[in-house]
Amino acid sequence: MFFTNFLLFLIPLLISVAFLTLMERKLLSIVGFRLGPNKVSIYGFLQPISDAFKLMNKEANLLSNFSFFFYYMGAFGMLTMALLVWGSVVDLVSFKHSILIFMLILGLNSMLCIFCGWSTFSKYPLLGSLRTVAQLISYESLLYLCLFFFLCFFYTFNVYSIKLDSLFLFSFLAPICFYVWLPSMLAELNRTPYDFSEGESELVSGFNTEFGSESFTFIFLAEYGNIIFFCSLSSYLFFNPLNFFFFFFFFFTIWIRSVLPRYRFDKLMNLVWKFLLPLLTLIFIYYSLELF
Repeated sequence: MFFTNFLLFLIPLLISVAFLTLMERKLLSIVGFRLGPNKVSIYGFLQPISDAFKLMNKEANLLSNFSFFFYYMGAFGMLTMALLVWGSVVDLVSFKHSILIFMLILGLNSMLCIFCGWSTFSKYPLLGSLRTVAQLISYESLLYLCLFFFLCFFYTFNVYSIKLDSLFLFSFLAPICFYVWLPSMLAELNRTPYDFSEGESELVSGFNTEFGSESFTFIFLAEYGNIIFFCSLSSYLFFNPLNFFFFFFFFFTIWIRSVLPRYRFDKLMNLVWKFLLPLLTLIFIYYSLELF
């Protein structure tokens, strides 16, 4: 019964990923004073379906000396992790330690990026994967510290128990965590201005340069599925009684792509290791001393 319910939950999720791409292209076209997709069906409504069929029918140009197992395991594993992570927040199942499961899956994504870059035996995907993993590991530490604040406040590892209580909104820690969580979320999702995994002038398309057809589809679905998940999780944690803030985060991750340029990678690392992480650590130590 659980498997059936979870499957019925995942199918609309994958469909929503397709229309998220349509929403992103429409918003970017509005900001750029363009029409955007408007040819397929009414106002381009079925454009994502057309793009999906076209992408799946593309020929997969496999390299001569690539690692077949790690090549497909990295791509399919990213999609699997993007789907499994929903088990920590949806009401279909309530794990006692769902936050720890979320942290575990978040850490596995870094390993899968390495598999994707290394398995092609091409220099650009490998360099892109190394840069992506460095960025992910750096900002995962900030996300973990923000979650530790919730653990200290609610005394639980269950996300569903946290979202049932809104007391955290009225504490002095909520604004601090929110302003650290927001850029960390963008960096974890590789979204502008922290989309360094896709530096066109340096790394072509990043760790997914040599991926095409179904393997690229897996990575693409995982990326946009993670966007929906992080928007839902952010709404649960910081605006618990007001779940419509999910649409605010949803719109924010798309809108910010059209208004901000790409940041510099060295400044990105200095921001996390020299400012945000020491700041959060000091606040966490102070709060722990006051609490205990």
